[in-house]
Parts: sequence; structure tokens; C-alpha cells
Amino acid sequence: MRFFHPALILFATAALATPLAAQDGLVTGSGSAPVTRDLNAVRTHAEDAAKAELVRAAARQVLGEERLSELSPELTRRLASLIRPDMIVDRSSVRVGQEFRTTLSARIDRAWFQQQLDDAGIRSSSDRGGGQAQLILVLLDEAIGTAQDFERPAEVVTEYDRSTGASFSDTSILAYSDRSQSGSSSSSASASSGRTSVAGGYSDAYGSGAARGSASGSSASRNRSASASSEATSLVDRTNVQASQHDDVRYRQRVTYQTASTSRTGQAAMAALTEGMIRHDISTSNAIPLLGRFAPGPTPLFSDLQNSGQMSGFFTYAQAQSAPFFMGGQMRISYAGRHAATGEATCTGELVAQAYSTQTAVNIASTTKDGAMSAQTYELCASRLSSSLARQAADTLGPQIQNDWRSRSRDRAAAVAVATGPADYTLTVRGANLSMAAQADLLDALAGLPGVESHAFLGQSGNQMDLQVRYGGQIPLHLALYQRLRGNPAFAAMETQAGRQQVTLCLSGC
Repeated sequence: MRFFHPALILFATAALATPLAAQDGLVTGSGSAPVTRDLNAVRTHAEDAAKAELVRAAARQVLGEERLSELSPELTRRLASLIRPDMIVDRSSVRVGQEFRTTLSARIDRAWFQQQLDDAGIRSSSDRGGGQAQLILVLLDEAIGTAQDFERPAEVVTEYDRSTGASFSDTSILAYSDRSQSGSSSSSASASSGRTSVAGGYSDAYGSGAARGSASGSSASRNRSASASSEATSLVDRTNVQASQHDDVRYRQRVTYQTASTSRTGQAAMAALTEGMIRHDISTSNAIPLLGRFAPGPTPLFSDLQNSGQMSGFFTYAQAQSAPFFMGGQMRISYAGRHAATGEATCTGELVAQAYSTQTAVNIASTTKDGAMSAQTYELCASRLSSSLARQAADTLGPQIQNDWRSRSRDRAAAVAVATGPADYTLTVRGANLSMAAQADLLDALAGLPGVESHAFLGQSGNQMDLQVRYGGQIPLHLALYQRLRGNPAFAAMETQAGRQQVTLCLSGC
């Protein structure tokens, strides 16, 4: 498993526990002294002269040839006295006639030498070029592998439980029940009906009489009866007796092995990187706030910017936010098991870093550092290795970035020289129909152009002509030529490209 921690490095990065001075290139200096009878004095004078040449050689690397005049003889001698014996890696001497000559080769830490110059008031190339006001934004991806150290787990938890005891339960039942039930039902019905009628009459005068009578009767009766009876006797006898004894033992162990390193490893790398870049007089800044404004949400990794095609968009945004430089990198550290002899944890790692100009997207510095480390724990091993890789990377990236600043300073100096005096330009003319008449018109324009001291025809191939022009006019050469030739139909659509003492005229589009 790998964990990525976007760390925003305030600079570059470094590597193993090697002496910092060993990261610098060799410088060589030779000195001589006339041979006298005092041979010890002759050797001392020749070696002092060779050390002075070592100082000038180191200054040439750091400042450039054009700034050697800033080192006074007194400062040169003082710096030469600071060259320690452990810096010298090779020494040879030879007598040539009446002269004794000594040649020394030394490894001088450029950051240390730059600090000595700064103490003497000689500014670095980045400082002279305004680098302190133009910080380098840095973003570092961190990939730390899981430490599969089965011999020494990160945590072991052991649990032991024992429970003993006895229990008794009696839920027996003895029950008697006697139940009886009876019922009775009776129904009776009766009906009766009767009718009678009587009539009588008599008529007197001693004669008449009548009589009539009638009777009827009916009767009915019904009777029904029912009876039921039941009786039940029940006896329940249930025995339920439970008894037990227990002696329970439980043993459990949880082993947690080492997990992936935290961002502390990346923090150690950033701290070492910051320190290394400061030693080379290079200022850096946190890239996270700018990235947060560019892409709201989780901070993208450097690899995300590369793989998603957002790099150019971010460069454009950074340039608009006055951030002329950006450094991105990736650090990977893996666990390598235990050392067979010492039993210490070992780890390996790699750091890759690149610095860009956000204006041109040109890579101005790049390095890859790798190495191995051992320590008592994996975490300590990873922390030490990341710091070492960061310091090594800083010792490579620092001088590269200083060289870029030196080139920028030279460009500015050249621009000033061109603006204040004659300079040699390479003039290239291109056109789909570069006729003889057009060539002659161009040469006539150069001949009559104020500020042109001389011009030479270098050659022609296909639709291109090359000339060397020495020009010292106040108006830039390409604009001065356009003013002369814009009334000529052959040059009416002329376009120009102007660089460092390089001018290109395109008659039909560049």
C-alpha cells in the first residue's frame, strides 16, 4: 500500500549521508615560485599561489568570468587561507628550470563558498538578478511504502480471561385439579279455545215461545326436557432440576504490524530542502495557497498536474500571480527488511525534482537522487533517508538555479550593452519569393541606415539569406529596417522576430 502526501516544499530536495562538499565539482589551480635555497619557503609560496587560483576557479563557477574583477587580491588571499587540507584531493609539484610549480585539485562546497563571498559583500547571481523577490514555488509528492517488519510489530496486545463457578436450578411442578360440569334445559307449551251461544224468545197472550243454544271447546299441550353432566380429575407431576459447574479460559492475542509512514517523513525532507536551498541563496515559497486558488478543492499532486495536462494552465496562472518559477518533485521510500548483521531496519529511496520557468515552461534545473539508509526503526530510517536525499538534491539544484540567474544577469548586461553601444547582430531574411531585387533593396536599406557600421553577406540557401550586421543605433534594428522598407511592396507584409542579437525578417509570414 502506498500513501501520497502532497507536501509543498518550499524548494528542492536532497539525499544520502555523504559529505556535502563531495557533491561539488573539482576545481584545479596552479601556482609557481622562483627556486631559492629556502626550499620550504619555495613550496609554501607555490602552494599559496595555487590556492589563490583555486579561489578564482571556484569564483568562476559561482559568479562567472565577467565578475572575477570583484575579487580583490586581498580577498583572494583571505579566501585561499580558508581552504582546508581535507578539501584538497590531489597535489603535484614539479620543477621547471628555475621555477617550482604546484598544482592542486580540491572539492569546494559551492554553498559554503557562496556564503564566504556574501560575507565579503559579493552578491550571488540570483540576488543580483532579483531572485529574492521572485520566489520558487515547490510541490513534492511523497510515496512511502508499508513497513512489512514481521519480526518487530508495531503493537502486540494479549488478553487472558478465566471464569469458574457452579449453578443449580429446580423448576419441578406437582399439581392436582378436580373439575365438574352440569347443565339442564326444559321447554313447555299449552293452548285452549272455547265458544258458546244462547238465544231465547216468548210472546204472551198465552201463546208463543222460542229457545236456541250452542257450545264448543278445544285444548292442546306440549312438554320437552333435557339434562347433561360431566366430571374430570387431573394430576400433573413434572420434574425439572438443572445443575452445572464451569471453568472457562479465554486467550486472545492481537498483533498490529507497522503501518505506512506519516507525513513526518515528507516534513523532514522539506525542512532539509529548505535548509539546502537557503545555503545556495535561493528563496522558496509554499505552493499550496496558489494551487488552492488555481484548482479549488483537494490540493493536486505534482504527478496530477503532469498527467492531467494542467501544467501549462497552472504555469499561466502562476505567471499572472507574479510567480516566475515552480519546482515539482516526487519522493518514494520503500522498506528493505532488516540488516543481516546489525538487525537494523533498512530502507531505500529515490527523489526526482525539476524546476521550471512559468513564463517559458523551460526546465531550468533537474536532478534525481537515490540511496539507502539503516536505523533502529523504519520510521527513523525513512526520515533520515528523506532528509539526506533532499540535501543532496538541493546541492545539485541550487547551483543549476544560480546558473540560470547568472544567464539572466548576462542577458540584461548584454541588452544594456546593445542599447548603449554597437553590437553584432545575425540578420536572417526569409521569404517565399526572395528575389534578387528584394535582396538588393535590403542591402541598400542597410547601407543607408543610421547606426549600421558594417554588414557582411554570410550566405543564401533556398528562400533564406543570412547577414552579419554591426549596429549601434538608438532604434532597435528590426524596427529601423521596417521603417526603411515598409513602402516597398516586397516588404509590405514583413514580420519580424527579435531575440538576443538575433533578428529574423519574414517577408510572407514567420
